Amino acid sequence: MPLKLGVPHRIISDSSKAPAKSYGMQNHTRFTFDATEFTTDDFLLTWSDGGRMPDTASWPKPASNSLPDQGSMFVGEKGYVLLPHIGDPILLPTADFSQKEIERVAGGDHYHLFVDACLGGSPTTAHFGYAGPLTEAVLLGVLANRFPKQEILWDSEALKITNFDAANALIKRDYREGFEVEGLSTPVASL
Repeated sequence: MPLKLGVPHRIISDSSKAPAKSYGMQNHTRFTFDATEFTTDDFLLTWSDGGRMPDTASWPKPASNSLPDQGSMFVGEKGYVLLPHIGDPILLPTADFSQKEIERVAGGDHYHLFVDACLGGSPTTAHFGYAGPLTEAVLLGVLANRFPKQEILWDSEALKITNFDAANALIKRDYREGFEVEGLSTPVASL
């Protein structure tokens, strides 16, 4: 991950409560990460989906004068980077960055990179060291959506929510004897 964010330590959702056996349908979740060499203290990442759009009134618009239906907006000290989910990134405001070109990164798609690595080629760009913390962050957001308005404080090293037992109970599960995962489960009687 370019910002080297790692795992969030605070997550809060103001989404509508998720159905009992599904994920939330309209989510607005805020993740707070520790500072890195590329960020400021308490770096805030906000996720919105299902029609819950962020307030974009202060954002500069691209040349098309409209934002894409799906994408990401990175807010920096000197401007913005709009990353449509299908398309090239755009530096904004356009007038401020008209002479700046975004450097292309060589590579391939995740599927081919994975297969190539399995066949002894170069390591993937989305290896487990990258994908693990990313997956942990996403799952913490899903968990926070089960408890709207409840701040979740996460201790990644201990794999524990430190402030809310109801959410912490969803972190680990009991496995049948013989299927335990060391450090993540306790055995229960076989079915």
